[in-house]
Amino acid sequence: MLAASIIMLAQAASTATASPPLAHYRVQLESCVEQAVTDPEFRECYGAAISAADERLNERWKRLMQLVDELYPDARAPLVAEERAWIAFKEGSCTAFYSQGFGSMHRVIAAPDCRLDIIEHRIADIEGYISWLDIDEYENAGDAPQDGK
Repeated sequence: MLAASIIMLAQAASTATASPPLAHYRVQLESCVEQAVTDPEFRECYGAAISAADERLNERWKRLMQLVDELYPDARAPLVAEERAWIAFKEGSCTAFYSQGFGSMHRVIAAPDCRLDIIEHRIADIEGYISWLDIDEYENAGDAPQDGK
């Protein structure tokens, strides 16, 4: 029973990583983009969405660190190193859209949409960690069924 629960959770985590759910800022972005006409308007739409995604990412990161500090303090350093590597990746990502070969549409729509995708996938990754830690927290509390019962 416990093994089946873990397998289902792993499948849910991999699904979340592969295809993040449509967040409220994506809905707002779609509405904004439908009304945008000029490059500055598109930049404003994507800027707001990226800010909202970053805010969500920061909230989830704080929750992850809280769980790690409570349950697995030795995991903090590797997770911080992972986050620093991810930040470097994020900052260097999607830059091809700014090269001269691409037009303004790529700079104001494709590049920020690429960045938003990367942030959303990181949110899903962190939520996957949180899901696993919450299971461990549940089991450590002594409330989990024993011996699969």
